Amino acid sequence: YLLAPTARNWTDFGLAYGQFCFHHFRSVWYPQTFVRDLWEQQLMTHPPSNYAEILRDPGFEAIAAAIHFATTGLLWRTQRPQNPQPSAFRIRYGLDRDLLEHARDPARFIGALSEFLRTYAWDRERLRVNNLHHEHWPPEVTDEHFYRVVALVDQHGSELVARLLVTSGLLRPERS
Repeated sequence: YLLAPTARNWTDFGLAYGQFCFHHFRSVWYPQTFVRDLWEQQLMTHPPSNYAEILRDPGFEAIAAAIHFATTGLLWRTQRPQNPQPSAFRIRYGLDRDLLEHARDPARFIGALSEFLRTYAWDRERLRVNNLHHEHWPPEVTDEHFYRVVALVDQHGSELVARLLVTSGLLRPERS
């Protein structure tokens, strides 16, 4: 990114760093997670300027939150050294790869995203029905959220939306 500061290279960096943190969490050294807000602010400095339209869409934000919960967020909560907490929710190893593998074909990407959301909703409902205590309740994703992301794919292309969605999902959101 430093040699060729483009939006694509910055997205590549954020994506690679998020994947690195997720897939190397169990190693002795835990990499410092990169904050999503910082990544987004830097991305907005590059043309085209339509990134905010994608990143601030309620459907995009809801699904990115679900991806974060099911990957890096859940992994951190269940395996942190100082206070591990077991979870009845499944960590989605390989979700990032599955979504990116299908990113070039809109139909296949939407299918892979739909499959993740189906299993995510099933796990979330199972927690609710069984009254399982969960310290951090999984964020809700509605049909409307999904339709909004499908509209973003139609408008901006599946590859861009997939890369931004996975990157936003893997990077740590700003703590409030």
